[in-house]
Order: sequence, then structure tokens, then C-alpha cells
Amino acid sequence: MDNFFQSLLPKVVIILKIIGFLIASTILGFIIAYMIGLFIPQNTFIERRKSFNYEIKTVWLALNDIEGYSGWKPRVKTIETLGLNVENLPRWREVYENGFSKDFSLIKLSKYTHFSFEENYAQNMNVTWIIKLTNFQSKTVMHLKKYSRIQQPFKRFETRYLEDGVKEVDRFLLSLNERLKTLER
Repeated sequence: MDNFFQSLLPKVVIILKIIGFLIASTILGFIIAYMIGLFIPQNTFIERRKSFNYEIKTVWLALNDIEGYSGWKPRVKTIETLGLNVENLPRWREVYENGFSKDFSLIKLSKYTHFSFEENYAQNMNVTWIIKLTNFQSKTVMHLKKYSRIQQPFKRFETRYLEDGVKEVDRFLLSLNERLKTLER
């Protein structure tokens, strides 16, 4: 029996070294990400302008149909309505294909011209989307700005290098354009 354990001991030591290396590497990775996050600004924004070959009313209706977002917004599986906020504007939760969810609250609404909402996070992160619509030569021009204020350095690293908010905004605009094509029919 002793020979069995003695022959097993080198394999156990190797496995423990591998596990120790993986744990140390993970911790080191988090420390490096945190340190890089210290040098990323807390306040950032993404800005896009997009023209749509649709009337401003059509674009407005697509944006204002929050319950319909699951039919066109990227990666959104379902929408849950959460009632109204203190300004008497809608709140909702987007549940994504990966099981995660985000809560949103409409903060400003001006018919056919302005649509602003916040992603509701803990106190260390604020994200606000501002969408302004204008009519130009029978087309709708959308001016979209996404402002982020992220206090926690690791979350700044994650948002900048792992989530890529620019792609999120671009996917939103492309998906909205596809949704508008279906509304036109």
C-alpha cells in the first residue's frame, strides 16, 4: 500500500503546483487589470450620428416601444416592465441571452425629438444614453451619446477592454435600422 501512495505523490505534487499557478495567475491578472484601470478616466462618452431613411415619427415609435425591444435590440431575450420612476416615466429590465440583466429608467422624453434613459447600477457606476432626433430632407438624423461615469478601477478596465461599449452602440444602431425596415412594410 505504501508503494501505491509513494507512486501517487509526485502526481499530486504536480497537480497542486498547477492549481497554485492558476490561482496565482488569476490573482495577478486581477491586480494588473486594477492597476491599468487606475489610469482609465472615470468619465467617458461614445458619440454617434446616424441618418435613417425613415420619417422621424417611425424612428420615434420604434424607440418608444420599450416592450418591443426584445424583438430587435441586440442580445435582449425579454423585457420586464418595472413600473414608473419618480418623473412618472417607464422603468424596465432587459434580460439578455446569457442570463444577465440590466435595469433602465427613462429620464427625459420629448415627443419626436428627445429620448434619454439611464442604466441603473450601484452607486459606483452611472450610464446615461441621450438620443436626439432631427428631421433633415425627409430623413431622420439621430445623434446618440452614451455617457459613463465609473468609479471602480477594475470595472473601468472591464468596460474599456472586455465589454467594448463602442460595439454595443454600433450594434444598437444597426439593429434599430433593421427594425425600421420591418415597420415600413
